[in-house]
Amino acid sequence: MKLSKLTSLAVSTILLLTFSTAGETANPKYKTDIPANITTPDSVETRLGTLNFFDGMPDEKTVQLVYDNLDFQRGVNAFLNAIPIASIYAMREGIRKGGVTSNNMVGITENLLDSQSLFLTGNTTTYYVMNWLDLKDGPLVVEVPSNVLGFLDDFSFHYVADIGKAGPDKGKGGKYLFLPPGYKGEVPEGYFAQFVNWSGKSFNTIHANDFNFFHEVNAVIQEEPSSAFDPEILGLLSAIGINKGKPFNPDARMKKLLTDGAAVGNATARAILFATRDKDMYYYPDRQWKIPFSGGYQFVRENGERWLDGRTLFHYYATGITPAMEVKVIGAGSQYVYTERDSQKRYLDGGKTYKITVPANVPAKDFWSFMVYDSQTRSMLQTDSRFPGIDGLKEGLKKNDDGSITVFFGPKPPKGRENNWAQTLPGKSFNVMYRMYGPLEPWFDKTWKLGDFELIE
Repeated sequence: MKLSKLTSLAVSTILLLTFSTAGETANPKYKTDIPANITTPDSVETRLGTLNFFDGMPDEKTVQLVYDNLDFQRGVNAFLNAIPIASIYAMREGIRKGGVTSNNMVGITENLLDSQSLFLTGNTTTYYVMNWLDLKDGPLVVEVPSNVLGFLDDFSFHYVADIGKAGPDKGKGGKYLFLPPGYKGEVPEGYFAQFVNWSGKSFNTIHANDFNFFHEVNAVIQEEPSSAFDPEILGLLSAIGINKGKPFNPDARMKKLLTDGAAVGNATARAILFATRDKDMYYYPDRQWKIPFSGGYQFVRENGERWLDGRTLFHYYATGITPAMEVKVIGAGSQYVYTERDSQKRYLDGGKTYKITVPANVPAKDFWSFMVYDSQTRSMLQTDSRFPGIDGLKEGLKKNDDGSITVFFGPKPPKGRENNWAQTLPGKSFNVMYRMYGPLEPWFDKTWKLGDFELIE
């Protein structure tokens, strides 16, 4: 019994001796020179504050700081990368509130779209025909009339197919059959439609820019099959608590981080759209007009890289994805450029008056147009005019002696130029998109160049 106690005491003593020397510098027999750049100092100063480590192991405060930062970053990235998902969700909700509530109903702007509806960069010069197709109950047949230009996108704004002039019917019209994923049943024979006139109606199709953004994204993830999404975006959304088949219910800490993430994500999207740092965005190197759609319908540049900022810019500003938007077709289709700045790179101010010159011999087979947009909603600016813009077909549009046309933007029209004027509002910024319908070669080779906005002092 005594021997046993002594043995136990000796072991305890050895253990104590072992721990008492733990703070000494290790000097093992086998030792190599370790590069300093692969190790972590005991203290590192960063934008998050001081990060502390014990031989590379983060302390409790550091762990909390970096996890807060990681969740915040994922919230920002989720906002920027999931804008297409939230945007198409908001569009679906707007379509339904506009009265199109089933597969066999179609919304049409019979009297053109106007500023009463919140619709990303809509225009007042073409007719919109739109509906929402839900394939959960089986296949659908859609009959398309002749002489239309349309396309089909899925619930995350991925391109699916063109319809009409750019589609298989080549503008002659025809019947399209849409089948759900994995469908193996019989093909239905009957179909019918109703039309709802959207002209003059007020409805919102714009996604949220605050914490509610994540609820919109979650709604899509819950409805759609997971196979409809890239695993990368599913992983990013899962990391912030958005998982198919599970409730999205972040705790107070996570909700605060995601609220901040949405705020910073929104600010980032606006910086990308209205203050791009990418020189390739500019249509002319010496002017302020930029391209809203670049990198193709998949936003991939020549070297195969995904252009993330380009994707964010387009989906934050506009809507609808189709290869037809990027194809150069002389005398057909349309081309777009936009700006939010004058010739001196200052933001356009609705309380000031500007002029812009459209040179003679506009290279457009059909016509050209300016549309004025509210920079908050990216929808038509709501003014005293139902249709806030001006186009080359407007009656009474005055030309200059050399055939060019000077257009004015401001709170009040210059005397004698009322027909060449588009109204803006004091206290509000605005941006403008210039469209070319049926663009000709001088537009593409840039031998014809659109002027910049010039401030009238």
